[in-house]
Amino acid sequence: MDMERAAEKFYSIARFPRVIGAIDCTLIKINSPGGDDAEIFRSRRGFFALDVQTVSDAKLKIRDIVLRWPGASHDQTIFNNSNLKRKFEAGNFAKYILVGDSEYSLQTYLMTKLQEAKTPAEKFIQRVHNKNKKCSRRYGV
Repeated sequence: MDMERAAEKFYSIARFPRVIGAIDCTLIKINSPGGDDAEIFRSRRGFFALDVQTVSDAKLKIRDIVLRWPGASHDQTIFNNSNLKRKFEAGNFAKYILVGDSEYSLQTYLMTKLQEAKTPAEKFIQRVHNKNKKCSRRYGV
């Protein structure tokens, strides 16, 4: 991925620099896998699922995907165990960042949505997240 170009495309959406992707998880319904561990696949919405993490670019193209976690998994847990997080922490993406919702913890490379925006800077960040929401919610769920 050409990170400079990806950042320019996100900048054209929300006027927020250095963003190269929007991260989020979605639940993909599955049949019960059965067995002793079946309940870990039951999502918080009550159905059996896989919890799939994707990173989409500004054109909604999937740039990274993790498809191996049961539906009861938390988004942060999936990210914490991903190769993508290891790459960001190793500095592979230099100055670039991701945007994500409040299911993720704030990091120097992951800008998360605030629960309540009070200052002008915080309100600006909320607007950025709202404009980028279509990228992180590419599945429409």
